[in-house]
Amino acid sequence: ARAEHQERELEGLNLMADLLTDEISAKEAEASRRSEDLEVLERARAAADVARAASEKLAAIAARVHLENQVAEAATHNKVQEAEERLAELQVQEQNARARVTEMQGRVDKLAEKETLTTKEAKRLEVYVKRLKDRIAELEVVKKTSEEARADAEAEAARVRSEVESIRADAEAARIVAETAAEAATERARAAEAQQTEATARAAVVTDGLKAVVTELSAGTLRRAADGKLRAKDPARLRAAYPEIRPAVGAAVEVVEAAAQSLQKARRTEEDALRKREETESELARERVALEKEKEKLEAAFKTVTGWMRLLEPLMKRLTAWLNLPGLPRSIKDEGLAIMRDANKAAEGLKTDGPGGS
Repeated sequence: ARAEHQERELEGLNLMADLLTDEISAKEAEASRRSEDLEVLERARAAADVARAASEKLAAIAARVHLENQVAEAATHNKVQEAEERLAELQVQEQNARARVTEMQGRVDKLAEKETLTTKEAKRLEVYVKRLKDRIAELEVVKKTSEEARADAEAEAARVRSEVESIRADAEAARIVAETAAEAATERARAAEAQQTEATARAAVVTDGLKAVVTELSAGTLRRAADGKLRAKDPARLRAAYPEIRPAVGAAVEVVEAAAQSLQKARRTEEDALRKREETESELARERVALEKEKEKLEAAFKTVTGWMRLLEPLMKRLTAWLNLPGLPRSIKDEGLAIMRDANKAAEGLKTDGPGGS
């Protein structure tokens, strides 16, 4: 019985070791899944950070292009303004030159209207004509310079307008690219955050499912029914974490079934031991009753013999005295002494082997 008890204790320790091993494996699996979830979260965070950085960079490029566009427009405006000021200056010079030509032409015409000129007037007319020619030439130069400046201004204005349009087109294209890239980066960031949120929520569900497995296992409420389907106290928590916790649930069911089989075997062994013990105790009780009866018989017989001994002791003394009488034949005396010796041995044997004897 002691060996069977030790064997059952050993089976219980083995079962406990298996339970602890399975629980440790479940914890390790949970830690592994959490590590994978953390890697997914880190990748999602990294993707979101990269998307945000790209969006910020593209926004900075768009801002720089916009600033360069403003600077270019300001420079173009300054160039146009300088050209207009130069044209205005040339126009003033041309007007002044025309005025001087008109003035000198008036002097020449006034002297030319006279029929006769004095020597002094003739020299003066000659000077006036020369000055008129010079001023006309100066006017032509001014006009040519003004026309060239106007042509240059118009060409510069056209070139500047083309550059402005090109800058504006580039800026618009950069803005569109930046906005498109920013939208894509924002969408990727949102997707990464959604994936991160989904992974975090799923990890929480799986963790809760593993806790439910441990709870069901500890309470012994997880089992396989006769139809082969699993039965649990709170199946919703387990079902929500499928299929990730399927291996843990299968291992837990195997542990429960092994524990149930071991428990049934232990109960059968204990019942057999109790039945054998009861049978042994019944047999011992019957033997004790028989021994008690035998003891009572022996004690009664011993009392009878003891009574006879008390009766024989006076007779033995008288027989001894009779055998010691003078004139008794020797053969009778020797026979009597032999009988007394045998009687004393028998009496000593009764005293030693009787109840209470040593």
